[in-house]
Amino acid sequence: MRLQQKSILDLVEEVKALQIQNAKKDKRLAYLESRMADQERYTRMKDVIITKLHIRPQSYARAVDTYNGREPDNLDTNTTEQQVAAFL
Repeated sequence: MRLQQKSILDLVEEVKALQIQNAKKDKRLAYLESRMADQERYTRMKDVIITKLHIRPQSYARAVDTYNGREPDNLDTNTTEQQVAAFL
């Protein structure tokens, strides 16, 4: 019986140690998540959002398309950057 009690006490101590370790890891995880959120906000500070711009992305399908019997216009052949520059 004493052997079982000692085994149970050892397991209780191990559980306590694991709970403390888990709490430390939870705090570290919360800290790292906070830092990551701050970093994401910082990197988006200088982003520009343009609305009302309809971009025609170039794709392989568009390159081989016959443009439905018409000649491709500048919007069809320009890159996204060129389309944004033309819009601005």
